[in-house]
Amino acid sequence: MNSKLTSIRRGDIGSARMQQILNELIAIAQRTGHVKVANKTVATLTKGTLVLIDGYDATLAAPTVVAADADSGGAQFVLSEDIATDAAGIAYSGGWVDGLDTSGASAVGSKAYLSTDAGGFTWTAPSGAGDFVQVVGVCAVKNATTGAIVFNFGPWSVVPTP
Repeated sequence: MNSKLTSIRRGDIGSARMQQILNELIAIAQRTGHVKVANKTVATLTKGTLVLIDGYDATLAAPTVVAADADSGGAQFVLSEDIATDAAGIAYSGGWVDGLDTSGASAVGSKAYLSTDAGGFTWTAPSGAGDFVQVVGVCAVKNATTGAIVFNFGPWSVVPTP
């Protein structure tokens, strides 16, 4: 990130509301690999949910996604906003997502792994037989309500346990 964006993220300009807006815009600009996706599950998929593509919905003209977990395979994307049932939204293959509970991380820089809980992340690698160990990102801000993770998905990060 260049020095001007770093300065903005630190809060060097404007009112608190202006700072919040600028930080959100910076976070969006840092995300990569966006794709329109459809939620055809029975519940809202929330911000920070790790998902994978499982089909296609012609009505919404988008691939359908479900919450990923380490028991059944790797995550491909993260949601940066809630997507209601029978609605479309945007998923990202990488970037900064804030407003997450990262208080369980041991420190900034801790690795986040795909959890055995559907759609979630954890700070310890899954260790059950057949679980996939996938590093999905690193803790950028450690906080219970304003935490942030820099996510990155790729085939290099998935290793099945024996």
